[in-house]
Amino acid sequence: IYYSSMNAAVNDVNAGTIGTNSDAEKSDAVAGVYTDEGQTYVVLLKDHTETTRIQPSVDMTINLGGHVLSANDSFCIMNQSENLVIDGRISGSSIHMASNTNAITIGVLSGKCSIEGGTYISEGNSVQNGCISVNTAAELLANAITIQGVNTSSSNVVGVSIFGNGKLSLTNSKINISTIFNFCFGFF
Repeated sequence: IYYSSMNAAVNDVNAGTIGTNSDAEKSDAVAGVYTDEGQTYVVLLKDHTETTRIQPSVDMTINLGGHVLSANDSFCIMNQSENLVIDGRISGSSIHMASNTNAITIGVLSGKCSIEGGTYISEGNSVQNGCISVNTAAELLANAITIQGVNTSSSNVVGVSIFGNGKLSLTNSKINISTIFNFCFGFF
């Protein structure tokens, strides 16, 4: 089943109506959905920028398929499912968040999120700029990922934020944080 956005595909999976709102042919599709042995997979089929946040609320696997998923909302993916898997093992898989507000690639509000592979980039100029956020009573398990935070102002950048008793397990992974300062020189 093919969709013109990742958000439309995830929304159909959330509602249990896979295919109802499909709106793309295979040749121009952004995302596809299939099931295998009871597990639902949402696959990114080409580089794409979403205009609203993606909010999984049921169990599913999001496969980045070697492509870049971008967003211009304050979150790219806001997980509220009991078991979300993000598969970024294919080379080139990335989520790139660029925003002037909370530039968070993945927010785990509740349940468990497992990430395997990929690069997760947060780029913005807000004081609250951070790559991944794990809320109270939520859990993130990540393996072989790269978290890259870039702040284009003099504010702080956070790689991973953990609130309350949120849980994080990060293995074989890297966190790269940088702040770019813009200077203006003048002669009087």
